[in-house]
Amino acid sequence: MSRIPVMNLFLGCLVLLAWAPKILLGDLVERRAGGTAIEGDIRQIDQSGVQIRDANAVLHIVPWDRIRDVKMMYPDPRLNELLPIADELWRARTRLERGDRALAEPIFARMFAKTIGNNHETALMVAEGLLRVRLARGAHAAAVIPMLEVIRLQRAGIATDSFSTLPELFEEVNQGELLCVQLAPFFVRNNDLERLVKALDSYESLGDDYVERLAQIYKLAAEATLYNDGSTLESAQSRSQNFIEEAINIRWQTDAGGSKRSLRAVDELEERVDDLPSWARMWLLYALGMQKTQWSDLGGRDRGLVQLATVASVQSDQFAYLAGMALQSLADVLEEDGQLTAAASLRRELESQMPRHPIQQEIPPLQRAVIESEEPQEEPQ
Repeated sequence: MSRIPVMNLFLGCLVLLAWAPKILLGDLVERRAGGTAIEGDIRQIDQSGVQIRDANAVLHIVPWDRIRDVKMMYPDPRLNELLPIADELWRARTRLERGDRALAEPIFARMFAKTIGNNHETALMVAEGLLRVRLARGAHAAAVIPMLEVIRLQRAGIATDSFSTLPELFEEVNQGELLCVQLAPFFVRNNDLERLVKALDSYESLGDDYVERLAQIYKLAAEATLYNDGSTLESAQSRSQNFIEEAINIRWQTDAGGSKRSLRAVDELEERVDDLPSWARMWLLYALGMQKTQWSDLGGRDRGLVQLATVASVQSDQFAYLAGMALQSLADVLEEDGQLTAAASLRRELESQMPRHPIQQEIPPLQRAVIESEEPQEEPQ
């Protein structure tokens, strides 16, 4: 064999080696908000986002709301469908972050129907976005399923930087047990609440026992509100109650004003009020106030009015839903006591300060046979 062909072969190999990195780095993910573009080899494209390995063999997982464009040496036909979704998710997230919630909610709601039950950052961003916009407009019943999904995903180790500039919604009350501080287990009785009960019947926690338990707690609270009857709570009590269960049980106990055991439980909770964080204090004061204003004991009843007034007077968007409910309950109690002028004054204040609060369109209590005979309904909107 002559030396020239061997030399040509050697030089050809050098050329191929020189071009190999460029071949491997033939794909590009352009990120939004000033994020540096990532050049490399795209390994996977799906509903969660794009996985791309860069020149240093680092694997990046970029969620769709952070992607402006994707360019590939061999384009994936799914990009024709997924890139418009990326644009919508980006618009929904940025609208929420700048306070334009009304335009963000329809996008989040539509995407949530597609991502619920998935385990990735895009699913978390969508669930939290929908949770935030519904809390902001006072649609608390419609916020429960998104809340459960956020908790499930966070407990599964999934995280997102989205909404990091907005107030934190969750607090860890026990190791690994999260609660949404703006979503107290007390509701306005409306059509959304009926839909929530049906939606919780079919909700899948995907093996997370805590989320399953939390879903059951919120369902019991929703049913108690719908029927104005907390009798089912007693049979469902667990031996080891957490804070949210204690608050619900105090709110709906029917004998707390006459049973020594129940009175002792109320006293024990009252002793803890001042040591609680602000959100838990509001939850407990509302529960205690609603319980005590049903007592025949005038001293206890008056303390209940003070507790409701404390909740109603809080000037914070975080507690606006609970404050409106407390104000309405105060007016109802005063009206029952014959203090019509004071009751009318409180109702005017509610209408003036919270004209869109859902408590003003509350429906009458249902009979249990009504909702149980209905066809299954969609997740509340």
